[in-house]
Amino acid sequence: MSLLLKGGLVASGDPPRVFPSDILIEGKVIHRMAGEIAPGPGMDIIDCADTLVTPGFVNGHIHLNQVLNRGLLDELSTEELLSAMHSKHEAKTADDRYWGSLLSIHEGLRCGTTYFAAFATSAGLIGKAMDDAGVRGTLTVAKKDQWWGTGAVPQKDDTAAILDSLARELSRWSSTTVSLSIGAASDRAASPQLLVGLRQMAAEAGCRVFMHVAEGAESVRLFIEHRGRRPIEYLAEIGFLSDALTLVHACQVDDGDIRRIADAGTAVCHCPISNAKTTAGTLPLRAIRDAGIPVALGTDCASTGNTNNVLVEGYFGSLIQKAVQSVADYPSAADIFGLLTVQGARAVGCQGVIGEIREGFMADLALWDMKQSAFLPHRANPVSTLVYCASEVTTRMVLVDGAVVHDGMPRNFSMDEVASRLVRFGQS
Repeated sequence: MSLLLKGGLVASGDPPRVFPSDILIEGKVIHRMAGEIAPGPGMDIIDCADTLVTPGFVNGHIHLNQVLNRGLLDELSTEELLSAMHSKHEAKTADDRYWGSLLSIHEGLRCGTTYFAAFATSAGLIGKAMDDAGVRGTLTVAKKDQWWGTGAVPQKDDTAAILDSLARELSRWSSTTVSLSIGAASDRAASPQLLVGLRQMAAEAGCRVFMHVAEGAESVRLFIEHRGRRPIEYLAEIGFLSDALTLVHACQVDDGDIRRIADAGTAVCHCPISNAKTTAGTLPLRAIRDAGIPVALGTDCASTGNTNNVLVEGYFGSLIQKAVQSVADYPSAADIFGLLTVQGARAVGCQGVIGEIREGFMADLALWDMKQSAFLPHRANPVSTLVYCASEVTTRMVLVDGAVVHDGMPRNFSMDEVASRLVRFGQS
């Protein structure tokens, strides 16, 4: 199949470059880019006049099914939220999680997300929702074999049984666009045996590991109380840090932690809205990026951040960093665009595959109608519009593997059915 995006304005790169270009897609891949490409016989054409074309954005951490708790866990600290969330967890069925995941995916596609790094306690029907929606991503199955904290205690499992179950899931996983990752729910939910086992399994299977780390001062305090050192220092000592690991949150790290993360080639996912709302802290973004650490943005849970809009996450992340540092020019809109695209792809292990509009890259693209009011009156800096008017813009069309998966509404599932299912869930 050949598809020609004709007459669009492209924004791509880190820092981003904005330029006019036609884009020829052959199958699932960007085959050719040029200022003018003549249509060929049998070629499908999308008229991109007055359209900005960007890489599909990377959401580096999202609990797809946690949209089911949206509005139920507001005004809680990290510790209070974890306790309340654990107590509500068992009320959801696999079907509930499936329909909730589709809703989150719709909200993500609407803001240009094509890659979802989902995080869950089991694959269940969440992976099926991602496949059915036609998006790209990874699903992390994250387990617990211990817990330090107060309030409701989450379900914990035997370490050997956890590792056996993860090995079985990896062996039978089958998807063309969604990979399976493994992990522990958090640094304080994993024994040394589980951490070592995850590291070895990931190395053997060639998969990625995701884990919540240093999410709040209390989390770090508990870790030091139980293990006598800071989380990152401990993870480095046991050889857990690697270039196949993404640390989620990491909003309570010091200079020594940053150096250890950089030395290991480990990535970080920043969830600024969730971290601010639950008072977990603010990631030292500039120090982390200056150390060469790849960073993605993540929306975390709609139960904490309320929205699955990674563009809004970037807008807020830019503002909170400026406020904390009292520096007006960092991070810039261009910096945030880099986290959503090139750096985001690096942070989830997909560099050279997604995150840029380049020949040979996968055709995961977001199209934005520049007649939207947010682009007016000045169109000279559309990257600024996307970041600083994040709540005012929505995609015209989204492609994954060269196929249209969203054009105002999802192409591959019915939002009427999603709404019907979730209204019933809310009434139960």
